[in-house]
Amino acid sequence: MPESANPTNRRAFIERATVAAAGLAAAPAAMLAVPTSPRRAEPNDGWLRALKGKHRQIFDMPQPAGGLPMIHVRNYIETYRTAYGQSYPDVNAVAGLYFMTVPLAFTDPMWEKYKLGAAANVLDAETKAPAVRNVYWQPRGDAPTLPVGGGPVPLPRDTAMTELQKRGVTYILCNNAFNFWMGNIASQSGQTPEVVRKEFEQHLIPGVVIVPAMVIAFNQAQERGVTYMFLP
Repeated sequence: MPESANPTNRRAFIERATVAAAGLAAAPAAMLAVPTSPRRAEPNDGWLRALKGKHRQIFDMPQPAGGLPMIHVRNYIETYRTAYGQSYPDVNAVAGLYFMTVPLAFTDPMWEKYKLGAAANVLDAETKAPAVRNVYWQPRGDAPTLPVGGGPVPLPRDTAMTELQKRGVTYILCNNAFNFWMGNIASQSGQTPEVVRKEFEQHLIPGVVIVPAMVIAFNQAQERGVTYMFLP
């Protein structure tokens, strides 16, 4: 499964994820920082029980990839609507946030304060620099772009997380990955993981559900007959 990433991908993740306030790169030893008291997430199967449609799919989304995963989720919903005349609640979609998509679960203040765009390698189409706002959260200004063909192509506005949520998409956040990011950010900002996590929890995008582990979420979904798609 994608969470068991190869050593090269894991090293790249650690290097990027340790970027914190002021955007300073971490010392090698600090790259391995983890929370001293990881916060547990109580099992919450409400998102699973809500998947009652005829068509149900969970999307494995470890990388922002310029917004391409959002297009796949949007196409799943839109094609069922246009080609088959079906939509929510008959069509259900869940998108899993972990690894490098953990920052997508949080609102702009955390992106600005902790330089999450630099950490997750997300560029702002407006500034052409690492994003200091969650460019995938809601439609505004210049949309993220994909390098397609002869030049960048803007993402459809209805690929924004808020717009997909309106159409029944549920976003779930891996608690293990959340703790990993909080440990690294804490080590770079001179805070405790508990303090940093509390701050981030206050800026969680409404509707995002924290699950104990993404591997368990994928397992539980598939055990209930929900189809699976990996979005590289």
